[in-house]
Amino acid sequence: MSNYEWGERWDMACALPPNPRAILDVGCGSGMDFLSLVEKGVTVIGVDIDPVAIEKARPRLSEARLMDVEREAWPAEWHARFDVVAFCDCLEHMRDPWRVLDGVRDLIGPHGRVVVSLPNVRQWRVVLKLGAGSWRYTEGAGIMNRGHFHFFARKTIEDLFQAAGYHRPVFYFPRRTFHLRPLERIVNTLTFGLLAELLYDSHTVSAEPIV
Repeated sequence: MSNYEWGERWDMACALPPNPRAILDVGCGSGMDFLSLVEKGVTVIGVDIDPVAIEKARPRLSEARLMDVEREAWPAEWHARFDVVAFCDCLEHMRDPWRVLDGVRDLIGPHGRVVVSLPNVRQWRVVLKLGAGSWRYTEGAGIMNRGHFHFFARKTIEDLFQAAGYHRPVFYFPRRTFHLRPLERIVNTLTFGLLAELLYDSHTVSAEPIV
């Protein structure tokens, strides 16, 4: 990825618990995801596999570590430390997101949760292209990014969390989001959100681990 300055992930705010004290941002990029919470005194620790991203994240976050979460063990001092473990559009880039999700359960404190954004392969434009036989991968950001190892819709997200040891996930369709294009935003309003699962580019989800 050549651009790490994606900006704050305000589309994830609706899935966060009230007044979180500590957040682990997995795949933190340049550290912008929860920047306003850092400014309010929330501890936000970021990990990322890319050294360029981590260098940008360090001055912005409480702590930023270079880490391959699919190969390295989590620090022992992080046990039950976090109210939130966040994956902002990064699980789909991992070879085994089931194992990674299972592995972060020990990092979540009492009443904490995982908060995830995952591209929605059931989005109507993708479905239409698939029906027309024009399934093509793209270089830039989007559902069909060529760096995605896995593709998810609502049912497969539910299966993912169940297999990783979590309660049934809660799905959110935030009003403030970049996952709706202008026309889709109008359609979503006119249909009172009934078509949200076909319109949103991404699912925002939270789930609590089964203790």
